[in-house]
Amino acid sequence: MDRSGQPWQTVRHRYVYRNPHRSFVVEGGRIQDGAETDYAYMEAPAAVLVVPLTGDGQLVLVRQFRIPVRDWVWEVPAGGVGDEAPEAAARRELAEEVGGTCAELQAVGWWYGLPSALTSQHHLYFASGVDLGESHQEPTELMEIARIPAEQALEWARNGEIRSAESAYALLRCEPLIRQHLRG
Repeated sequence: MDRSGQPWQTVRHRYVYRNPHRSFVVEGGRIQDGAETDYAYMEAPAAVLVVPLTGDGQLVLVRQFRIPVRDWVWEVPAGGVGDEAPEAAARRELAEEVGGTCAELQAVGWWYGLPSALTSQHHLYFASGVDLGESHQEPTELMEIARIPAEQALEWARNGEIRSAESAYALLRCEPLIRQHLRG
């Protein structure tokens, strides 16, 4: 397969639904052999995920009710990047969701959330020396805040107790940093 050129040529693009948080797109395109087809996907702004570690070795997770799956899901604090840099969004989400401030915030990397169906880039940050205060969650955020021993949270990421793939990945991706801080 020739990967040097663009294998998709857009011939039409329409929004089926739009709001500030996500838009559903149906795009018509021409593929390599000249055939035309439609492809549907969701446009969404960039997101941040924060893995917060307290000074006493606890990871701060949220248990959030997610309407699409009608279930309570363990997650790391996360949210959309607005008109700010990802680092500023990470600090804002940490404060809003769990009332957290941190001694240090370290960028870990980024990935595409679901590249077959979603345009969003997800930026990961590790927050150490986290202190908790009063959270300021949005009214639509149905969540509980929990301090979980780091080893237990990492085990949950490995054994499937954390069913949010991006949160499990975020925890495992930060595991070397978590272990480094636990060793002191």
